[in-house]
Amino acid sequence: MAKKLTFTVVIAGAMLGGWSAAEAPAATLVRSNTAQPLIAAAGDLFVPGAKTLTRVGTAFSPYTGSITLSYHARTSAAGSATITMQATSDFTGTHPSVGAGDLTYNCGPADLGTACSGTQTASTTTSQAVVSIPPSSCTGGGGGCSSAVPNSMIINFWLANSPAAQTGTYTSNIVFTISAN
Repeated sequence: MAKKLTFTVVIAGAMLGGWSAAEAPAATLVRSNTAQPLIAAAGDLFVPGAKTLTRVGTAFSPYTGSITLSYHARTSAAGSATITMQATSDFTGTHPSVGAGDLTYNCGPADLGTACSGTQTASTTTSQAVVSIPPSSCTGGGGGCSSAVPNSMIINFWLANSPAAQTGTYTSNIVFTISAN
């Protein structure tokens, strides 16, 4: 709901017709206007441009890596915000394969909102929520807002390392989206 802010403009002056300045009656004209700002739900998101997954451990240990999502959000009293993730392309070749469930992830704690829980499997067909932000939430500013500016959350990725995978460099495009209302 928009908050109403009212202000008054006062214009003062004297009518200088046939009177001298000392004889002129005072004139005050009052006009009022209403400013009605619409403060809408909002969100923005920063995700690193690229992340290389690396293997640590035995020959066929999974490839791993982490990214940090940084975000700002403001939700209405009846609204919410969600950050989603979707792989928009699969790796080339038969192994590894996002579609076959080879790319999994989990979410660390979120500064604002609730992070996904447990191990998730990335999808090329469905956007999956990684952070859910409740009504009347906001980034920074104190009071009822989160104290962190921006808010952040870490996502940890694991890519299966099948012995059948051909050697080479593989790329999958992962898109993160924030929506707020």
